[in-house]
Amino acid sequence: MDDAFGVPVRVDRFPKREFIAEARGVWPFKRIVVSPHFLMMHPTYQRAVLAHEAGHCKHFHFEKRILALPFLILTPAWIREFAHDQEIEADAFAATQGYGLELAAMLDQHVFGESDFYPSNATRSSRLREMCHEMAA
Repeated sequence: MDDAFGVPVRVDRFPKREFIAEARGVWPFKRIVVSPHFLMMHPTYQRAVLAHEAGHCKHFHFEKRILALPFLILTPAWIREFAHDQEIEADAFAATQGYGLELAAMLDQHVFGESDFYPSNATRSSRLREMCHEMAA
């Protein structure tokens, strides 16, 4: 696995924490890192996850989070909305690449509630299905 949507992909064979995949690094050193769990997923779900992570890279989400750090102390509610919007934007990138419904199905298989940095998987799945429906119309 060398590249996904123009972003280098690397495998972390011995992760220190549990994850499926994540975008790391800043431009021009961006990459997507996947875990052994990712390697066991169906290839269609793998592409959907890679499309989502590539969306984070293409939209410079990590760089924007670094720039937003001063606001974390002043307006934590804004940061929460900002982070949630980034997840939805990365999901939208996956949808525009033709993997919206696959990503929604994968999210439906993994129950994950809302947190400060992530909308719930149910919310993300619902939004993805709406996006795909709108794109098909």
